[in-house]
Amino acid sequence: MCSDCAKALRLQSNKCPICRQPIEELIEIKVNVDQ
Repeated sequence: MCSDCAKALRLQSNKCPICRQPIEELIEIKVNVDQ
C-alpha cells in the first residue's frame, strides 16, 4: 500500500488489516525505476 494510505490506516487502528496483529512500525521502500 502507498505511504499515505499506510499512515491513514495507522491513525484509524493500530492493527494490521490482514492478520489483526498490532502494527509495530511502518517501513518505506523506494524503488529506482531508472535502471
